[in-house]
Amino acid sequence: MRPTSIFKQALIISACLLSFFCEAQQNFDTIFHYSNYGELPYSIHQVADSSYVYSTYGADLQSNTYGVEFGKLNKDGTSAFVKYFEYPGAQCYVGFSGSLKPTFDSGWILGAAINTATNQGKGMAIKYNALGDTEFVKFIGDTSVNVFYDCIQSSDSGYVFVGNHVKYSPNINNDFWIVKTDTAGNVIWQRTLGVGVDEQAFHVIENSKHQLVISGAEANTSNWHHPYLAVYDLQGNLVKTKKFIQGALNSGGGGDLWRYGNNDYLLILSLDTVISITDAIDPFCVARLDSNFNFKWKNIYNGPESRDAFISKEISDGGVVIVGRKKDSSLNDTPIGWIAKMDSSGNKLWEHFYNRSGLFSYIIDFQETFDHGFIVCGTVYDTSTSIQNSWIMKLDSNGCLDSNCVINTGIHEVMDNQPLKVFPNPVKDHITVQTNDLLGELLLYDLKGNKVLQQKAAHELQTTMNVESLSSGIYFLQFISGNKLFVAKILKE
Repeated sequence: MRPTSIFKQALIISACLLSFFCEAQQNFDTIFHYSNYGELPYSIHQVADSSYVYSTYGADLQSNTYGVEFGKLNKDGTSAFVKYFEYPGAQCYVGFSGSLKPTFDSGWILGAAINTATNQGKGMAIKYNALGDTEFVKFIGDTSVNVFYDCIQSSDSGYVFVGNHVKYSPNINNDFWIVKTDTAGNVIWQRTLGVGVDEQAFHVIENSKHQLVISGAEANTSNWHHPYLAVYDLQGNLVKTKKFIQGALNSGGGGDLWRYGNNDYLLILSLDTVISITDAIDPFCVARLDSNFNFKWKNIYNGPESRDAFISKEISDGGVVIVGRKKDSSLNDTPIGWIAKMDSSGNKLWEHFYNRSGLFSYIIDFQETFDHGFIVCGTVYDTSTSIQNSWIMKLDSNGCLDSNCVINTGIHEVMDNQPLKVFPNPVKDHITVQTNDLLGELLLYDLKGNKVLQQKAAHELQTTMNVESLSSGIYFLQFISGNKLFVAKILKE
C-alpha cells in the first residue's frame, strides 16, 4: 500500500474516532414521576455508555411511606429504569447533594437513613451493582437517632459514611459521626466528635495524603452555624479540626467541601450579614482554600434576591460550577433553579436560572458530561397539589438549555488582591481603569452579553475609556491578562 493511501486511511480512521468520542449529545429538560411518589433527587452521574444514573428518595403520597429510588436515563433523557427500595414499617431518606458515589467495581454506594415506627433511626448503607440491583443494605447505629448524609469508597477499598449521631446526655445535641466499613458493609471503626453543641457532618472526601476530610457545621452561641472540618486518617485517628468562626462566616450549604486540584479545596458558606443595604440576608459565598484550609479567595453572591447553593465542584478546565436556587422576586419569591460558573481565581463567568411554570424549582446536584456540558438534577414542587417530581436537565458547556441563550456575564463580587479598579462608578462619560500595570484586553459588555467596547490596557497604572455614547444602564467590564480574567460592574448614568 502506498504511503499516501496509509495517510488517507489514517485520516478516515481518526475522523471516525473523533466523531465517536465527540458524538453530539442532546440537551433536554424532563420531569419524572414514579408511581404515587413525590421525588427529590440528590445525586446524578454520567456513565460510560453516555447514559445517566441518579438517586432520589420517593414519598408514597397515599401510604405516607418513604423509600429510595435508583434510576437510569438514556442519553436522550428518556427513562431506562427505576428501581425502588423500601423497608416495611419505616421511612427511608437519601443523603445530601452528591451522596451517590461510584465504587471500584463499577457499582455505587449510597449513604442514607431509615426511621422506624418508634421514631428511632439508623444510618443506612446501600450498595448497588452496575445495573442498579441492590447488593447489600446495612442498618448502622445504636438506639439513638443516627443519620448518614454522605459516603465514599476510600483508597483502601473500604467505605466511609458520615452524618450525625444524637447524644442525649447531658443535653440533646448532634455529634459528627464517621463510620468505616469493609467492602461488605461491616463496621471496622466508628467515631463521634462533639463538644456539647450541635455538630453535623454533611460531606466526606479523601485528600491527596489519603486522609478523610469531613465537612459540616457547628452551632455557636448566636444560633448561627459555622463551617467545621475534621481530618481523620484511614485508621480512624483524628488528625486535626478547623472551625471557621471568624467574622460573619456561616455554614450556608452545610459547609460543603470538595477537592480542587491536588491540594486545594472548595468550600461553600454564607454570611450572617449583608454587603449593602439592598442585599438579601445571608448572602451566599464560595471560597477556595489551600491545603491548610486557609482562604485563597472568597466570592460573595450578594444582591436583593438570595441564593442558596447545594454543591460546588471543579470542572475539567479548572473552573468552578455551582448549583442551587434563587428566590425570584418576579415570582413572589418562588425559588428557581440556579447554575453558575467561576474561573480558577473566583471570577464569575456566567449564571443562569431555570424554572418550570412558576413551580418551586431547585437544582441539587450536577456532573460535567463527556462533551463538557452538564447534567443537573433537582426537583419541582407544585404547592397547589403538593406533588413533587424529579427534574433533570442536560445543559451545554455554557450552562444553556437552548444553544442560542444569552451568556449572562456576571460580576466578580469579592476576591483577594483584585487588580481591577474602576472609577468613577457610576460614570457619565469617561472611566479610569487601574490594572496594577498588568497588560491585557479590556472588554465592555451590556446585560445581553453584547460586546460594546474593546480596548487594550495601557502599560501604565491607568487606562481611560470613553463611554459617553453608551446608553444608561449596567455594563460589565472584563480585563483579560494571560489566562486570568477579572470582572467589574459599571453603572452608566
